[in-house]
Amino acid sequence: MNPRILLLAAILAGAGLPAQAADTSDCMKRLATVDGMLAKGPKLPPADMEKAKKRRDQGEVLMKGGKVKECTIALKQAEKMLAKGLKK
Repeated sequence: MNPRILLLAAILAGAGLPAQAADTSDCMKRLATVDGMLAKGPKLPPADMEKAKKRRDQGEVLMKGGKVKECTIALKQAEKMLAKGLKK
């Protein structure tokens, strides 16, 4: 195949990376927030704590897989659950 076509395809494929990187950085910030909340020792029933940790772990896996929207949803759920345990 023509090297110029391959180069053009690579450039076009990478064109969306900055936007995705910006979104991924939001996931990274949310992940750090969730980790910070966990470090504060929220008072939650064990089953709820397990769910929050599971959402946190899912968010990390989704972020690494480039699924930013799903990552954000999972981490928001974890934040919401953990916030309840920190209010007490």
